[in-house]
Amino acid sequence: MDSMKLRNGLQLRTWIALFVFVIVMQLGWAQDAKPASPEAVKAAVTEIEKALAGKDPAVKVEALKKNSAIVDTKTIDAIAKGLREKEQEVKLAAIEALRFMPHPESRKSLEHWMRSERSLKDQYEVYAAALRAVGQFGAKESIELLVEDLWTAPDNSVMKARLLSLGRIRDRAAVEKLMDLLKSAGQNKVEPFMDDFRLSLMALTGVDQGKSRDLWTRWWQDNKDKFTMAKVEPELPKVDSYRWKSYWGEQMGSPRGEKRGERGTDRAGRERPGTPSKEGPKEGEAGDPRKQP
Repeated sequence: MDSMKLRNGLQLRTWIALFVFVIVMQLGWAQDAKPASPEAVKAAVTEIEKALAGKDPAVKVEALKKNSAIVDTKTIDAIAKGLREKEQEVKLAAIEALRFMPHPESRKSLEHWMRSERSLKDQYEVYAAALRAVGQFGAKESIELLVEDLWTAPDNSVMKARLLSLGRIRDRAAVEKLMDLLKSAGQNKVEPFMDDFRLSLMALTGVDQGKSRDLWTRWWQDNKDKFTMAKVEPELPKVDSYRWKSYWGEQMGSPRGEKRGERGTDRAGRERPGTPSKEGPKEGEAGDPRKQP
């Protein structure tokens, strides 16, 4: 009985440490990374390697959390070894560490591991976390990885990570990929995920066509020749902005202070008063297709 309590206590401590780590790293993502000294890098790598060589998951998580602030290719390589640990909480800690390390090698390490880990797609929680971590970087080069075998494992968290990650890539190719997915899949496949399709397309285009697959594909058919991607992400309705920024670790508040007329749609999907028109922004506003050449 005592040993069981000890194991449960250690597991709880590990998950609490991981949760705190995620929150801290989300708050620090927007800050500029300062070059680490060679001494700091060496100490970080040594601590990570020592922790991973041990047997205590909590120690491993703590080492990954602590040393992710040392942004250097050597530290990234050391943290990436945590992706291959057997404990799920350690894998998740390594994923989150790399997600919030603003260096292109972080994304490349994640993608290399994802392509080589054969059982990853069967581990929905880990797979969704990895997809979101890659999406955090908003790199056009990640598009094909994000949509690979998209309909073979339509887990909700995995699909959300795929679709919202595409919406973070500010490139026309991301819009085209989302539209291809809408057009190529049948209504029954697409409908359960239209909320995420809509949010990503809104973030990319500044236009809102609701949760209708047909309206979105029709809008794209009418506007694709003159559409250009805005450099700056458009301002979304408050509830949508909260969902979007919370997913990407950019906002920790609550949308409850909003007026009823600003809350988008009700539970049945009907537009509430004050919701932006499905015609998109008014002429001259960000994302207005009429202002695009």
